[in-house]
Amino acid sequence: MSLRTLLVPAPLIAGELRVVDEEAHHARTVLRLVAGDAVRVADGAGCAASAVIIAVGRHDFRLQVAEVTRSDDGPA
Repeated sequence: MSLRTLLVPAPLIAGELRVVDEEAHHARTVLRLVAGDAVRVADGAGCAASAVIIAVGRHDFRLQVAEVTRSDDGPA
């Protein structure tokens, strides 16, 4: 199974990240992600990183984001 990708607000930076609202609801309720799950995060502006969910709350969750990479791929 491949890693799930979650969309987070730009700019994406390494470290702890708190996710709220629809994306948090989607991760918790629809994808049923739990603390300890590995995911991929992307900011929609060309940055992505691997991350691990460190806590899941009722209305939010927290991620530990690893090194962020930037894609220089533009439209073909």
